[in-house]
Amino acid sequence: MITRAADFRLSHTRGVPLANLAGLCFILSQARQPLSVRELASRAVTLGIVESKPLRSGERLPTRINHHIISLRELGLVQCEQGDGHVYYKANALGRRIASALAGSYGGQGEVELNAVSKAVWRSVLAMSSYVRSAWLKYFMPREEFSLRELLREGSPVTISRVAAEDRGDPSRENAEEELSEQFRDSGYRIQSQHWDERIVRAVERRETVHGLRLWTNEAYLTDENVPSAEAAPFAYLSGAENEGTVEIESFIVNAWFDPSRDSARFEQMVDRLLDQRRQGNRIGIPDLIISISKAHGYAKENIKEMLASMFYARRDKYFFERGSKFLIDNAFKVTRRDKPSVYYLKLEGSWRTSLIRFGEHKKDEIR
Repeated sequence: MITRAADFRLSHTRGVPLANLAGLCFILSQARQPLSVRELASRAVTLGIVESKPLRSGERLPTRINHHIISLRELGLVQCEQGDGHVYYKANALGRRIASALAGSYGGQGEVELNAVSKAVWRSVLAMSSYVRSAWLKYFMPREEFSLRELLREGSPVTISRVAAEDRGDPSRENAEEELSEQFRDSGYRIQSQHWDERIVRAVERRETVHGLRLWTNEAYLTDENVPSAEAAPFAYLSGAENEGTVEIESFIVNAWFDPSRDSARFEQMVDRLLDQRRQGNRIGIPDLIISISKAHGYAKENIKEMLASMFYARRDKYFFERGSKFLIDNAFKVTRRDKPSVYYLKLEGSWRTSLIRFGEHKKDEIR
């Protein structure tokens, strides 16, 4: 029996970067007293955590700032207090946990970058959030209530597809007095799951869920997208251009992660094993390497790229990262219109790297 997706009320988090939210939690955890929205936003802009023009007294706060505050509340990271006609915020235990995870990697000013510890905490926070579960993560599971451990163990892939305009669910508007509101307009996207009825994604839900909450779980290495096998090699998409399907995204639950500070040896062994299996003269294209490890072991692509960048600097004695032409970078992959070269390649020291070469019995100078 298929479980029907219960309705839920959409919020307006709009996929605010988790790094920004971690920075706001840092500010609140350092504050001696609760802060108003304007005080919190002003400090975030001044410190360079949130990119915005300086906030002037009396001016309306930018909508993007409000999305940040809504996200803090929706994820249960703050406590709210009323006073003098304003709402004041302070970090609760979960918010302080997010802030403390930045210790050692954030100096208290400038853009926040999430380290491995921060991402581990965010995975737990996102899985705990009833909003994230109801609006997004439940589609991977046969039920709406579950723990992070259960999600990692039982989660099955979800497909997000897009249908043609003539197949969408909106009624004819030729005689309608007014356009459907954005909240109810069919975006053309569909969420398809093994456990829930197919869901029509409305226009607002597309921004909030498909391009919002999904980016949160991707950023924390909790979910990622598979690359269709027909397009997993350079220029392979050209052979199937005439038979292009409607599949946009196949999202899966990531169940393993690399920590650059601890897992370099394990990652190197995995790369060496792949090179040995391929028997291609100790050479492999970086997109092929990323896609192969992701599919075989369930790692997030960005996590693999993070490890490759670390390998580039730490293991120059064993591996060489070959540069590629601009044509290859710009045209090799066309999985979706959203994809950019950075999805498949690494840009290191100002150059795009297209292949990895293991020195083997050859000397570094001979390979050059």
